[in-house]
Amino acid sequence: MNRLGRDFAQILGRGLPPELDENHCHIAADLARAVGQKLWFVNAPYGGSLLRFRGEPTSLLYAVAPLVEDVRNGRIPDLEMGQIALLNPTSRSELFYQELEMRLAYQNLRAVAISTMTAACPEARRIAAAAKNHDQRTVVIFGGPHE
Repeated sequence: MNRLGRDFAQILGRGLPPELDENHCHIAADLARAVGQKLWFVNAPYGGSLLRFRGEPTSLLYAVAPLVEDVRNGRIPDLEMGQIALLNPTSRSELFYQELEMRLAYQNLRAVAISTMTAACPEARRIAAAAKNHDQRTVVIFGGPHE
C-alpha cells in the first residue's frame, strides 16, 4: 500500500478498501479499470517553481472517509467504490492535463471535488474547466485549507 493509502487507512481506522487503493495513483488508476467513475476528489497541484507543497491531501481524506463508510455499508445504493477516485498529482505539467482530458472521456462524472491551496488556485480552475468542458452537468466543488 502506498503512503496515501496508509494515511487514508489511518483516518478510516482500518485498511484501505482495495477498490479505492486500485482507483488512484498520481492521477487515477490504470485506464483499463478507471472507467465509468462518478465522483473524483482532486488535490490541485501547485504550479510554481519556487515552493512545492508536498504531502497528502488531508482535507480530501477527511471528506472521503465518511463517504467510503457509507458506500461500503450500502447507504448510497447507486455508488460503488470503483466509481470513486482520489487524484493526487505530484506537480503541474502539460502531460498531467493531457492525461486528465484523456481520462475524462472514459468517465460518467456527477461531481468533481477539488481541494486547493491559494497558490494552486489557477490549477484548480483549470481542472474545473476541463471537467465542465467534458460535461456541463458535472458539479464542481472547491475547498481546501486556503480558499
